[in-house]
Amino acid sequence: MNRLIIPFLLILLLASCLPATPEATTSLGAGIDIVGIGDTWIDGGCELTLGNETYDMTTTTTVDTAVIGETTVIYTHTLDDTNYRCERIVKVIDDTSPTLTLLAGLDTIAVGDTWVDAGVTVSDDVTSEPLVQVDGTVDTTVAGTYTVTYTATDEAGNVATIVRVVTVTE
Repeated sequence: MNRLIIPFLLILLLASCLPATPEATTSLGAGIDIVGIGDTWIDGGCELTLGNETYDMTTTTTVDTAVIGETTVIYTHTLDDTNYRCERIVKVIDDTSPTLTLLAGLDTIAVGDTWVDAGVTVSDDVTSEPLVQVDGTVDTTVAGTYTVTYTATDEAGNVATIVRVVTVTE
């Protein structure tokens, strides 16, 4: 029995003398992970830490901020035939409201005259034809000040409003 114990203890002793493999951790730098369409994306990078050593990881991934969607940015670093990897998901979103412009029209009329809504033009950086809702009425039989509100909504849900003031005089 002693013959078995001594080799076992020797193996345990030798195994405890082997150097420990340092734990690998990766950490994303402070970057922008949600970016508006057409804006500049700032890459915060990723670092690999092995024990007391820190390495900058590299990427060949590009983020096209002209296209709405998600891009997975992959960072890599190879050390001693071991490949390390880190990922960041970047979302490009439409965060800009449509632009509304009042078209020139006759906005001061006399009681009994006909008022014609000149309308608005609307443009958006992504949606070709944003939805425009018109709220408000003008009673041309009663003197007063009336408002007509135009609200444009693009496909991303961004909203813009503009108001036309119409005056009906006696």
